[in-house]
Amino acid sequence: MFCVVIITGFTLQVLQICNEYFQYRTTTRIGIGLDDTAFVPTLSFCAPYLDILNRTNAFRVGIKASIPVLPQEFDEDRMKLTVKDIFDMTPRPEETLHSCFFRDNQSFGRHYYDGRRCVKELSIRKYMMQELICYTYTFVTFKLYSITRTTHALDNFLELYTLIMTDNFDSAGLFYPILYDKNLDVSSPFPTYSRNFAKKIQHRIPGKKGNEIVLMNNNIILHSRYHKITLLPPPYDTNCTNKLGRPECKSQCLMDVMMKKYNRIPFSEMIDQPLDMKPLSHEDLKNKTFREEMIRLDNECHEKCRKMPCFHTFTVTLGSGFLDERINSTTKVSVFTPESPDTSVVTTEHISLVEFLIFIFSSIGIWFGITIMSSNPARIWRRWKNIKKTKVTINGHNTNVYSHVISFCLNDSECPLFMAKKPSIEGRRGQRNNYPHE
Repeated sequence: MFCVVIITGFTLQVLQICNEYFQYRTTTRIGIGLDDTAFVPTLSFCAPYLDILNRTNAFRVGIKASIPVLPQEFDEDRMKLTVKDIFDMTPRPEETLHSCFFRDNQSFGRHYYDGRRCVKELSIRKYMMQELICYTYTFVTFKLYSITRTTHALDNFLELYTLIMTDNFDSAGLFYPILYDKNLDVSSPFPTYSRNFAKKIQHRIPGKKGNEIVLMNNNIILHSRYHKITLLPPPYDTNCTNKLGRPECKSQCLMDVMMKKYNRIPFSEMIDQPLDMKPLSHEDLKNKTFREEMIRLDNECHEKCRKMPCFHTFTVTLGSGFLDERINSTTKVSVFTPESPDTSVVTTEHISLVEFLIFIFSSIGIWFGITIMSSNPARIWRRWKNIKKTKVTINGHNTNVYSHVISFCLNDSECPLFMAKKPSIEGRRGQRNNYPHE
């Protein structure tokens, strides 16, 4: 009965531990704060491409020679342009900067360079998405900065860097600046819109006199706030992937199908190559059959790409714009230190493998009394060597008699009384002298 109770208790406890462990649940920890040393954020500066097209040779592609005003005119121009046309007719990356300010590696000093020198200090890339043409600006030499030193700088404190754009952007009606950490978001060279949020800033609006454009703001100040998320791959319940996560996987899925099957580029995806192919337009979506097929493909790719990446970040860009008459019509974009702390979300195992094994062996020790100390291999071997086996005949049957038994105890004084003790030397001599001599 006692053995049944022991085995039942041990079995129930082990089943409970295994049930907890093999559910692969996770624990979430949320941290809020800022490190003093941080990466310099990358700026992605976007504007509607129809606003900044060089329309000198507009007749070659069949678009209007002036910026459209009515929604119908915008749709007509978009239908006629390929991605290659948009790349060719918008400013090249090196033509976008008038000048720049940025700090040295100590964050105290501040340097000013003209556009040509700025291009050497920055890695500039161009891409297109939806109705926007965007440029990313990543510093090559100025990679890290100190929040404390930037805050206590002699002049322009809190400012990391400033980019002054050329007049190529003066005709843009809206700006969409995005800040993101290129060193963390390594899955894509561009800020993934599904995880990074742009700040919509109105730059110019139509005036009261016909199509006259009135300047609304030309000085933009930006702050960033990062959210870093770390998940665990299967079999844990967060079910993430170390390959392409949901945004990148869905983007690649849509691009592959649309380009091969329909010779179109999804308007929701980022394109950094001047492909001789048109993006989807409103005219395409007016076709009911085509529109239903797009919805089906989108749902299919969504089902295929359900897993989030195991590590990803997204950035919230906070900003404001105002009119600064001192800089005329030039657009000035300043990136400042964060004004709010970052958020870090980390998931860990609810029960780790080491903890699981400790629970199992602890249960064995509790219910069966076996511990590491009692299972000392050296002592077991020493006792095994001292075992002596003698064959005797009892009632006509051969029987092995052992002069010692293995006991799981620290010393002989702690062994139970029923365990046989090794006879002493005197006892063995006495036993030998009692045998009849032949």
